Amino acid sequence: GQEWAKVGEANKLWRIFKFGESGELFEKDMADDAVLDVLRAEAETAINNTENIIRKRIDQLGVAQPNVQKLSFSGRILVDKELADEELTRMNTLLDKEIAKLKK
Repeated sequence: GQEWAKVGEANKLWRIFKFGESGELFEKDMADDAVLDVLRAEAETAINNTENIIRKRIDQLGVAQPNVQKLSFSGRILVDKELADEELTRMNTLLDKEIAKLKK
C-alpha cells in the first residue's frame, strides 16, 4: 500500500482489482485503504482455509499430536511434528497428490 501511494492519486487500486476474478469485492472509486482492507481479509481467509486443509490431511494420516499453527503476520503455516519414517512417507505421498491436483 505504501509503495502504491508513491505512484500518485491518478492511479487507484480499485482499477486493478475491479475487473479481475474477484471484481465483485471492489466498487468503482473505492478508496485505496478500503481495497487494501479487502485484500487483507481475502488473504487471511485463504491462509485460514489452507491451515484447515493441512490439519485435515494430517489427521487423515493418523499422525499423533501434530502441531499445525498459523504464524502471526507472516502468512506462513508451521507444521511441526516428529514423524516416523512410515508417517513421513504417507504424508509426502498425500501432499504430492494434492499438489498434482492443484496443477491441473
